[in-house]
Amino acid sequence: MTNYSLKLLTSLFIWALPFFAWGQKSKLAIDSLKQVLQKHPTADTTKVNILNALARVQLRLKKADEAAQYVAKAQELAHQLKFTKGKAYSLNIQARLHAQKSDFSKAVEYFEKSRQAFAQVGDQRNVGLAWYSIGLAHYFQSNYKTAQKYFEKSRALATKINDQQTLSTALNGLASAYADLSKYEQAIQTYKEALEVYRKIDDTKGIASCYNNMGTVCDDQGNYPLAVEYYHKSLATYQEMGHKPGISKCFNNLGIIYKKQLEYDKALQYYEQSLSLGKQLKDKRNVAKCLNNMGLIYKKKGDNQKAVEYLEKSLKLSKQIGNQHLSSQCLTNIADIMLTTGKPVLAYQYYERGLAIKQKIGDQKGISLAYLGLSDVHIYKKEYPQALDKALTAKKIADAHQIKTQQKEVYKALAEIYSALGQYQNAYENHVAYKKLHDEIFNKKKIQKITQLESQYKYQKELALASQRELKLVKKVEVADLNLAQSQKQTLQAIIGFLVFLICAGAVIVWLIWKAAKSERTRAQVEQKLLRSQMTPHFIFNSLSILQGIILNKEYKKAITYLSKFSRLLRIVLENSRDKIVPLDNELKAVENYLIVQNLGASQPYNYSIDLEAHINPQDILIPPMMIQPFVENAIEHGFTGKKEDKRIQVNIAFANQKLTCAVVDNGVGIGEEMLQKNESKKSLATAITTERLKIFSKEFKVKTAIDIQNRANFNEKGTIVTLVLPYKIKKDD
Repeated sequence: MTNYSLKLLTSLFIWALPFFAWGQKSKLAIDSLKQVLQKHPTADTTKVNILNALARVQLRLKKADEAAQYVAKAQELAHQLKFTKGKAYSLNIQARLHAQKSDFSKAVEYFEKSRQAFAQVGDQRNVGLAWYSIGLAHYFQSNYKTAQKYFEKSRALATKINDQQTLSTALNGLASAYADLSKYEQAIQTYKEALEVYRKIDDTKGIASCYNNMGTVCDDQGNYPLAVEYYHKSLATYQEMGHKPGISKCFNNLGIIYKKQLEYDKALQYYEQSLSLGKQLKDKRNVAKCLNNMGLIYKKKGDNQKAVEYLEKSLKLSKQIGNQHLSSQCLTNIADIMLTTGKPVLAYQYYERGLAIKQKIGDQKGISLAYLGLSDVHIYKKEYPQALDKALTAKKIADAHQIKTQQKEVYKALAEIYSALGQYQNAYENHVAYKKLHDEIFNKKKIQKITQLESQYKYQKELALASQRELKLVKKVEVADLNLAQSQKQTLQAIIGFLVFLICAGAVIVWLIWKAAKSERTRAQVEQKLLRSQMTPHFIFNSLSILQGIILNKEYKKAITYLSKFSRLLRIVLENSRDKIVPLDNELKAVENYLIVQNLGASQPYNYSIDLEAHINPQDILIPPMMIQPFVENAIEHGFTGKKEDKRIQVNIAFANQKLTCAVVDNGVGIGEEMLQKNESKKSLATAITTERLKIFSKEFKVKTAIDIQNRANFNEKGTIVTLVLPYKIKKDD
């Protein structure tokens, strides 16, 4: 073989390397390059190129030791030959080796050396790629401002030399830096620019990455339907490519969305799929993110011990790989659990550690979250002035960057703080702002849209699979048709007709099943989140008016008592509204405080009692909040019309035959048969909402529920009795 032929063959192998390395022919590429290397004993620039090519293949196959050996030989030979371009490629490969091991500081050092070498030989394209690689290494260390600077350099050079491939990559990286600096509008605009370039150059992987990143920004802004849409577009593209790292990333992000929608089991399924792929790929960054997110799920499910275990694993791993952003998240998440478990001193320390890192990396959303955590600690310790200072700082940052999910939580905290400080007008205004933003984020249309998107994605996937099966079947039929004799054609046509009928019937069945599942899932998810009855602004205004009247009458002791009970009631309602289910004891406390507040404002007090059967432990039974109070309110508002003396209300809780029942009994005017029939067709708002909630929770909790309203006159007594069969769960021991 002549020297020219050998150089030509080597050049062809190096040019074809990317196609070998990413496909199933990686081993063939390595074997071929090794044969070329054996046949080329001469220590020249060609040998440097062969060694670098072998190192790149091994690097892509995650064989770091083999790659390191080849690149060391290539660099040494390039240095001897003063072959600057070959040396530049060797330095670039060494930088990628360090990045693969999450040693990003060393990666930056070698990327910079390779950039300087490429600049010496005038290779502008690789200079631009080096700028991008340096930016990416800083990004993975959470140095977002520094990363932004290098991504901008890469973009500027790529634009100057019209390098569309590098331009798309630089735009994607720059948009990600903007997003982590909470510059959301700039991030979305830059992602759209990147997406346009990716489409122009037909880069499928880049398109999938861009969709995923756009979903993350929409998630941070609280636009969950659009986030889910982008994530599913990204997931479908990655699955079509068979790109496991991308699939893993999408699973993790979908898990985050469903966690925010309180679908904890579904979120956990997505996280587990993402974690499994991350471990297969030895992707430490993704594994650390999944461990953190799973820790948050276990926290939400009340398993604090398991939550801390996952979060500490994530914290340890994120420190190893130098991911400051994730480290700060883990610290604030652990702080949340410390506060929940009654350890405010430890919680404060963790929040401060997390805040210091977030301020260092410029994570505005994280800074706001940490200040809110510090405010929560002060609330826990009843240090309300300090709590107010921290909460207002958190609000200022959240408002400046329009972080809606964060604004919602700040309003909720401020309502509680102002209530404790006796500033009820401010408390009311912040509570209304919280409810408005909460409803904006979790409104019915958004939940329906998310459910619809998921259903469409699954349905389209089923149709695609059905189409593939149909195509295979048609091909088999065509092959069989060619081999059959002329006398068998009629039989074959009958078989084809039957198969087509089966395919059509199968498609109809799939469509019907999908339609029914979509309808049921939409109804359940929407109603479960929207039909939660909470304290109305009307009641708050009435209570404040009563308080004003008491103060004007100079009944100061009564005013103090009323204020104390009203604050307690407001606090209980705010606390209960955080959770999907609460202990029965909490629900009864809310009812009792409601009755006390109503009594203090009534001209003629009510006699009331709340009775539990002796064998019931109200701490061990969990029920949805605000189930009983609407019927107590109905008894007060409608049951005692015209009755001024001897007003009695009884709330009786019983548990028998695996049924939890609550009877609300009053001795008021009662309800006649005519009114009872009228109410069947036109129920009060509270009764209608509770009826719908009972239907939904009956299916979810797998227990029977019911509402029964009877006139006590049927039993020769006065008043009305409302009997509820409540959904419940028995609290499991830790």
